[in-house]
Amino acid sequence: MLTPTHADLIAIAPEIILTIAAGVLLFFEAFLPGLRRYFSGLAMVGVLAAVWARLHFELPGAVWAGTLQIDRLAAFVDIYILVCGLSHLLDGRSISPSHRRPRTASSIP
Repeated sequence: MLTPTHADLIAIAPEIILTIAAGVLLFFEAFLPGLRRYFSGLAMVGVLAAVWARLHFELPGAVWAGTLQIDRLAAFVDIYILVCGLSHLLDGRSISPSHRRPRTASSIP
């Protein structure tokens, strides 16, 4: 059995943070739907925490018995994907569909 080392867990710290943030959001959605207006802010906090983790912790190199390599390129791709997700959250249209204009037959080209 493979027991994760400290370096293994540091390598996937952003993913762990995002998983915890998603779990908290799902819990709030299920049991506290009145807090829905705060969901985008909570999601942004989770994404920013994941970016912070990738920038703060040192890059461990080969982890998980050599099956995963976390180097500068992998860190760049990680941060790029997280920033794209953050920009999607900041856009707002994906979070609050009430701001979308209804499509009518005259607006379809």
